[in-house]
Amino acid sequence: MGFARHGAIPRAIDEVQPGGDALVRAIKVQVDADDTPGQSLLTGSAGFLTVPTLSESLAGRAVFFELWPFSRGELRSEPDGGVIGIEVKSGLTVTGKSFAHLAHLRDRMGDAFVHGYVLSFNPDPLPFGDRLTALPISYLWQAG
Repeated sequence: MGFARHGAIPRAIDEVQPGGDALVRAIKVQVDADDTPGQSLLTGSAGFLTVPTLSESLAGRAVFFELWPFSRGELRSEPDGGVIGIEVKSGLTVTGKSFAHLAHLRDRMGDAFVHGYVLSFNPDPLPFGDRLTALPISYLWQAG
């Protein structure tokens, strides 16, 4: 699985669980060779630790976040009613199409939509029109 080492850091691999043990072992070998944090962003729609076909847990090599979508009720429970939308794109190229869902949400919500962000591996922030901005995903590690 050479592509586990291919490309610029950070690398994003979406839906990692179908790659199976071969992919997870390749990631483990890569992390064991260089344990610098933030080299890879692994995503998937199944709980990684609950996939029965994976023999590796990446224990001590990974941090896991379980992300849940906001329900309509949760969005309405914001004190001021404002909504910020965030999408993550696993690539360098951000286009207007990358904002389709956020633009739809902005148009439906009107003034309640505060801002929409697309996080990507593009190194520079880029404005994409009314209340829409592309930001480098590295901003997540710089926050605080």
